[in-house]
Amino acid sequence: MKPPHLQCQINWIPQFTNIRKEYFGKVKNSNILQALSYRSALKQTSLQTSKAALVLIDGHKAGYLQTVETNIAKGFLHFIVLDRGPLWFDGFGRVEHFDAFCTALRQEFPRRPGRFMRFIPEIEDSEEIQNIMKMHGFRKKAPGYQTIWLDLHHDEETLRANLKSNWRGHLRQAEKSGLSVEWDIKGRYIDWILRGYAQDKATKGYPGPSVQFMKRLAEICAKEKELLIGRALLDGKPIAGVLILFHGQSATYQIGFSSPLGREKSAHNFLLWKSLLYLKRNGFSAFDLGGVNDDTAQGVKKFKQGLGGRCITLAGLYG
Repeated sequence: MKPPHLQCQINWIPQFTNIRKEYFGKVKNSNILQALSYRSALKQTSLQTSKAALVLIDGHKAGYLQTVETNIAKGFLHFIVLDRGPLWFDGFGRVEHFDAFCTALRQEFPRRPGRFMRFIPEIEDSEEIQNIMKMHGFRKKAPGYQTIWLDLHHDEETLRANLKSNWRGHLRQAEKSGLSVEWDIKGRYIDWILRGYAQDKATKGYPGPSVQFMKRLAEICAKEKELLIGRALLDGKPIAGVLILFHGQSATYQIGFSSPLGREKSAHNFLLWKSLLYLKRNGFSAFDLGGVNDDTAQGVKKFKQGLGGRCITLAGLYG
């Protein structure tokens, strides 16, 4: 027997006051693009506006989403971005829930001249999901985003055993090199890590958010106690750094770089290992290691896979 059709509603939230605690904090695997801090940074560095909404399934609170929107020419040109959403609460997020959500999304933003949508659903790619997207009239514009998730519920011994042998070997080397770690949760080293990020980005030529945007995002996260900067020190001097952002029960590895000496000492392995232990001790359940791909950054993907997490591929970018 065919299951009854689910009713989905998108209810826009007029106030952002308690979203972190009441809604966003209930998501097990959230992401930085759906976080309120990200919304605030966009608002302060661009003309885009953002709205948050509850997703209801048959009247039950089922999930959360945040859109970024731009209106031009008195609203005739309407650009809607829903990146890595919706996020689902416990008990929701199955294929039938996603199907019902796509119906509601189309009803909320029907096709018309001048309206453009970018939609990266936070759901793993499959033939069934591809068929649902086609059925609702979404056209695939780009392949699925890939990232690696680490489950932090494991104990330290298991987390270490899950490391790839080569990665674990570099970690042992780093631990014998006399490295120490310095943590910053107040944003004292934001300018320091962004200088390293800018230089690393220019040298290697990889895409990424602008330094201006990252500075604003980091400052907002620091104010909300959602930021962690780690510096690997050798003889008291920093040789590598990471910037990690918190969002609900999860955290994202946002920026990382090493000096030549840092690479020699495997300081990045050391910092990421210490970071995941820090997150675990402080009650986080999941660590998003950030985007990877097989085309332009195979080395980065191999390095992140060395932490023993699960690589997922999202359904893709649709319009």
